[in-house]
Amino acid sequence: MNYPELQPHGRLIFATAAHSIFGIYADIQSIALNYLEVPLKPFLNQSFYQHYGVALDPEGFSWLWSVTAACNSFGILFTALFVRSLMEGLGRKTTCMILRPFIGIVAAALMVASKPFNSFEMFAAGHFLAGAGYTLKGVILVYLAECSPDKFRGLITLTAGSLIYFLAMLLATTLSLPVIAGNDEFWILLPAVSAIFALLHFCASFFLPPSPKHLYITKRAIYEARKAIKFYHGDRVDEDHILHEYDHEDRLASSHRAISLREMLTTAHLRTPLLLCIVASVAPSFSALNIRGQYSASMLSSYGVPNDILMLAMMGINLLPSPFCLLAPWLIERAGRRPLFLTCISLCLLEVGLLFTTQIVLDQNSGESSRTTIFLGLAGFLAGSFASVIGIVTIACILVSELCPQATRATASQAIVIAPVILSLITVFLYPPAILNIGAYTFVPLLVMELLVMLVMYLFMPETRNLPVDVIVRKMMPRRGSIFLEDTVVPEDPFTTSYGSF
Repeated sequence: MNYPELQPHGRLIFATAAHSIFGIYADIQSIALNYLEVPLKPFLNQSFYQHYGVALDPEGFSWLWSVTAACNSFGILFTALFVRSLMEGLGRKTTCMILRPFIGIVAAALMVASKPFNSFEMFAAGHFLAGAGYTLKGVILVYLAECSPDKFRGLITLTAGSLIYFLAMLLATTLSLPVIAGNDEFWILLPAVSAIFALLHFCASFFLPPSPKHLYITKRAIYEARKAIKFYHGDRVDEDHILHEYDHEDRLASSHRAISLREMLTTAHLRTPLLLCIVASVAPSFSALNIRGQYSASMLSSYGVPNDILMLAMMGINLLPSPFCLLAPWLIERAGRRPLFLTCISLCLLEVGLLFTTQIVLDQNSGESSRTTIFLGLAGFLAGSFASVIGIVTIACILVSELCPQATRATASQAIVIAPVILSLITVFLYPPAILNIGAYTFVPLLVMELLVMLVMYLFMPETRNLPVDVIVRKMMPRRGSIFLEDTVVPEDPFTTSYGSF
């Protein structure tokens, strides 16, 4: 008999806490360039002059800063090319709890060593590896989703995604205060602290078993899968019931190997979920999330926020949405994925719209800031921060774990990284020269594309709350040529409506 749990089992809560708290190191390293802008700008400039004997003018230095910032995106893109092989070959746990911490420790070591060696190249290499670790954060969310019961899948994954983002921002902002590490002498403290979290994340791997779904469907390790199910779901769970559910999901793809992108695109019932996941994944890229992640300090400064309270303003922007770290996981199970994600996209539209308006005011006043630009800029940043905490990035990973069968999940995880990172490279690299040359029009393409994402998700995104993966996929199948299994009964769900296929 299957005993339904009223709340996640304690061991699953422990796993979520371990990933949420110890897994923040790649996020800290990725935003270090932005949060440590004040001490890092003279460091990069001096290092470049010492190594190459060239004194950079403001425009030349803006390109150096852009290239250094883009190294993070290149790291994300490079790692994305191997995500599928890593998830299937090494497994979810080894990828995110052994390989990822190792990358994090090396990235931190390079950043710390760059100061005594006066090498901006070493810092850029560490920033590149930080992007690699950031990519593998998505594997954590897939791993947790595969370990969770259906009724807690959204709660667990969104809790982890929101907390990783919030805790990383809070710690990075606090340490980057001028009196702590935001100065020329102690800025290496931030990457050094990130290395401690990477080490703790690795140590946590000794206490957590691999994904039961990956063990059963991919590895065919039935005994180990049963043990993992009992660990994460509880000792009273009906293992046969869970394994029967896994069998249904497995038969949707009829393969124990990772299915290629081409196979997914040529199979109707796999193509629609994949395209929806990709569209969901680019929603953050068409917001100002990537731009804020690399240039928030300089943006707020240009809006008129005084330098002496700049870090305090950034801390406030990160702290105000903090209650939603607890509220969003509850909302995703009560209200559902669809309304929550549409709310996130609406906040992103508001963010881009406010930043666009702020830049228009600046352009009309020849770059002179005012109370209006400060208010509009801070409001735009707050809207984006709320969207991030509620789950604009995390929900795409949740959709991969819910819309895509096990054999397609590694390929889908790779696809939802590659598409956004290409856009991230473009926006991060081009933002400084674009804002100098075309001003507010820099935000127009982002605004238009975010509106298109909103339209597509409104028309096609299904509600997946509390449903097994095989039921979700079957509900999205085209009615003609249906391949429903004879022994599967698709229950009617009053909260789920039928949507078309691409």
